[in-house]
Amino acid sequence: MKFGSAQLIVNPVVYPAYTLLNASLFFQHGPYEIDLNIDNLTDAVYFTPNTDPTYVNVAAIPGVGREWRVTVKRRF
Repeated sequence: MKFGSAQLIVNPVVYPAYTLLNASLFFQHGPYEIDLNIDNLTDAVYFTPNTDPTYVNVAAIPGVGREWRVTVKRRF
């Protein structure tokens, strides 16, 4: 353990770099609108720190894979 530095544990988790690609498509005609959203379009594998501050240096959570949503709206 290093004293006098911000490191709390020996050999903490190291997160590799990654890039996420998100896409959105919108179509509107009259009172109707259709929205298509795709998160993590390339289905990249990535890891994020655990949200619990106690385990942030020792635990990693896998990121969410590809997700998509379609929303249909009509204005009145």
